[in-house]
Amino acid sequence: MVRQLEQDDKRITRQSISAQESGARLRISATTRLEISVQQATEPEARSLREDRRNRAVATCMPLRLIRPRPRSVPLDSSERLSAWGLDAVGARNSTVSGKGVVVAILDTGINRAHEAFRRFDAGSLQERDFTGEGNGDWHGHGTHCAATIFGGPIDGVRIGVAPGVSQVLIGKVIGKHSKSSTEALVKAMEWAVAEGAHVISMSLSVNPIAMAKALIAQRLPGDVAWSQALKAYRENTRLFDTLCSLLSSNPYVGRETLFISASGNSSRRDSDADHVVAAELPASSQHMIAVGAVDAGRRVAAFSNSDPLLVAPGVDVLSAGKNSGLRCMSGTSMAVPHVAGCAALWIEKFCGESAVRRHPQWLQQVKSALINSAVPLPDAHPDDVGVGLVQAPA
Repeated sequence: MVRQLEQDDKRITRQSISAQESGARLRISATTRLEISVQQATEPEARSLREDRRNRAVATCMPLRLIRPRPRSVPLDSSERLSAWGLDAVGARNSTVSGKGVVVAILDTGINRAHEAFRRFDAGSLQERDFTGEGNGDWHGHGTHCAATIFGGPIDGVRIGVAPGVSQVLIGKVIGKHSKSSTEALVKAMEWAVAEGAHVISMSLSVNPIAMAKALIAQRLPGDVAWSQALKAYRENTRLFDTLCSLLSSNPYVGRETLFISASGNSSRRDSDADHVVAAELPASSQHMIAVGAVDAGRRVAAFSNSDPLLVAPGVDVLSAGKNSGLRCMSGTSMAVPHVAGCAALWIEKFCGESAVRRHPQWLQQVKSALINSAVPLPDAHPDDVGVGLVQAPA
């Protein structure tokens, strides 16, 4: 539920968002300080929330899933260790900026902070927060790989980070190995990252209506009823993320702006059927979110990449940090997102300088415009598959 009260004298504007899980409702309230609290609401209370015209969004809490990387067809060979091709494709190697002064958040499976790619960060410059109940760390390696593509240092002399000068990072673990991940964790993590000063938030994950429908069917709900409830929840969450990102991306009451970037998803199967193309998933498909698709080294749309991105980026055989140490190649729109997040960090420093981001007015729109206007068009691909084109770093 998002409720906005008029500001009167010393009163403050108050906004809140509510969601429902297993018959109970989760109420997430954000004041002008973006302080979010969670409380349970009964069914009658939830009905009252929906009937209250001041409430701009009420949504069912849905399963959250990792956008899993696609398997690599051949092993990583020694020649590929010499270069991360994505850095050349986006022009990061030739950029005169490195992301200094920019705060980047990654909401994912966590991070292996002991990896050599992150050795320059100390406890003050790399902050972790667990939203799964499983503790910090990266059980999968997905978050570690994505983080290193944004700001990781060189490994064995190989540069892998688009913006290696990023000065502060926020790691929100929202997908656990055993715990049930949901939109509740994601909403909390987004609010936390904004409150901690993130300029860029990178998310390589999606809301999963299929998993929700299957769970309802497993509870002996008729198939058509289960799918109806899952689709209704998906519509509600679309409105929820539209509203949430609007409130968090540019909030004059807290004096900061935030850029949200999310993966379109890996559900398409163009290699087996040209018509097997799936649209971008939530939260990428919501307003105020930069949805990202994937291309390969030949600037061809990746077979798995979902449609309707705003931008595309390197997402096939991307070289970055391995789960425990060393280097690893992974493919997916998950790998494309950190290229865009890294380029965004470079553009922020380009416009604002390494120490003036917080004082610079309306940098968000400038950076969005730069990302769009500088993208390299891909005329051989349909705009539905590549958006405005291949993301580029500033010179």
